[in-house]
Amino acid sequence: MIDRDIKNQRGEASNLHNIGRAYYGFSQYDSALVYYRSALLIRNKIRDRHGQGRTINNLGLAYYALSQYDSALFYYDSALTINRKIKDRQGEGITLNSIGVVYHALSQFDRALAYYDSSLIIIRRIKSRYTEGVTLNNIGSIYHVLGNYERTLVYYDSSLVISREIKDRYGEALTLNNIGIVFDDLGQYERALFYYDSALVIQREIKAIRATLPVMIRRYRLKTIF
Repeated sequence: MIDRDIKNQRGEASNLHNIGRAYYGFSQYDSALVYYRSALLIRNKIRDRHGQGRTINNLGLAYYALSQYDSALFYYDSALTINRKIKDRQGEGITLNSIGVVYHALSQFDRALAYYDSSLIIIRRIKSRYTEGVTLNNIGSIYHVLGNYERTLVYYDSSLVISREIKDRYGEALTLNNIGIVFDDLGQYERALFYYDSALVIQREIKAIRATLPVMIRRYRLKTIF
């Protein structure tokens, strides 16, 4: 009976967690937080460490989306601790990347790069190609802000290779656009137009032409939801 009860509670927590994900996907972050908190209460009660790490990470994502960066870091740090204790390498790599995104938003670029680099080491070891592509793009965007265009292009080009390899069309379009911006900044307008046009073709193919660039950036950089 005890095992069955735990199984039922685990299922309830999973359902609540998934509802939270759905609300997050619809950008209804306050509602997402309600369901994530409810899921976490159950996962804490039944000591589901793996589930705890996933839900806590997603709480961090929701707070980040609400620009509540201190709260986001609190939950990410908590998720990171759990992921390391249970040796969830994928979770650890994703959460490190997410922490980097917060520091990136806070313009603490050295700290952001440190977390991105740590994430990259792990995700390459476990061969998580999607997350590797995201992280390379994130690193490139920091070097872009810092004005190091040569290094920016190295990281964007590496990200682009992965996006094409795994057929991540959103990621490919975003990275092509980012490369176009670099050449735009360098005054190489013909090359910039080539990359902008290439990104536009893909956006139209995937019916994403109405998606604003900020939304695409958020989806790509933060598609680390469990």
